[in-house]
Amino acid sequence: MKGYTLDFFFMCLQSITGHFSEGGEDEVEVGCSLERNRFILHRADAGRGVTLKRHAFCPIKHLSVTENAALPLDVQQRGVDVAVATILQTANQRVLLTRRAKGLRIFPNIWVPPGGHLELDETLLDAGLRELQEETGLKLEPEEGSPNILGLWEVTQDSLK
Repeated sequence: MKGYTLDFFFMCLQSITGHFSEGGEDEVEVGCSLERNRFILHRADAGRGVTLKRHAFCPIKHLSVTENAALPLDVQQRGVDVAVATILQTANQRVLLTRRAKGLRIFPNIWVPPGGHLELDETLLDAGLRELQEETGLKLEPEEGSPNILGLWEVTQDSLK
């Protein structure tokens, strides 16, 4: 297998994309790193960062101040979960996908790249390789691939209440 890359997904109440956009855009360029179990995003110079996107219909983007204040405190303080998706591409340009179980609540029966959450003290690369092995049985070592961040995607919980 030629290599793999990681794609990162966020789930949060506050729009991270909105925090970095000047006029409410759904796509911004940011820098990122994982430091002491904290995923750090910061402004990046044009052409030097990675794309962070959110869906145009992101419910957080359209949440009014009044609606936000009415949310339960535990929802307001939920924070950000970081997950990875591993894109495994072969030398002949094929990409590995897995099919989610039919009984899952979120995106049942959908074809997706292997991925999942980060565990405490885990690097982004280690999380991607662990999820790849858990979901497919394929075990790759970090030096066997060419890890790159393809992009960041902000996802909100399917239910805010």
